Amino acid sequence: MKSYLKTSDFQNLVIDFHKSTEPFRVNFIYQGEINHTILKAFTSLTEDNLRDEIDSIKKKAFAVMVECLQNISMHAYSYEQNFSNANSGYGIFLFSNSDTKLNIITGNLIQKESESALEKRISFVNKLSKEELKKYYKRVLKESFVSDKGGAGLGFIDIVKRTQNELSFRFHSINADTSLFIMSAQIDKGN
Repeated sequence: MKSYLKTSDFQNLVIDFHKSTEPFRVNFIYQGEINHTILKAFTSLTEDNLRDEIDSIKKKAFAVMVECLQNISMHAYSYEQNFSNANSGYGIFLFSNSDTKLNIITGNLIQKESESALEKRISFVNKLSKEELKKYYKRVLKESFVSDKGGAGLGFIDIVKRTQNELSFRFHSINADTSLFIMSAQIDKGN
């Protein structure tokens, strides 16, 4: 038996969400299929939202946004792979802009068995100094190969390198086999 959210429950959920995100000035949020068309649309929306920012902040935001969305399109786990093309994934994308920072938050399903390896990779990259990141990036680029999904393992390294901030992440259990992987990349406007 399916359970549905009553209209009043949904309204309260939306109001609570709005209250919790209000200080962060959420510019847009999206949940659905992530593909090349969506990526182009987000690029346009981001450009509009960053109109008043300096070029270096815009470049970082675009690069991080593209990397995060590509991670979803290439690596998101799905119960049903019935997307419009093979380079699509299902996920959540949120972009917020405050006076001092930009936040790019993504969420996508992963298989629980991937949690440990993912946590180790991100934690390792988060601990590296700026100089160590550069060296590690070059090493991975030199030694890596393109996976069957199209990645070379540089995504998290590139995001941390560009933002100069650690990635925040967590896993939310969905069922015995699946988790929602939530990741946040923060760009300080003072950098």
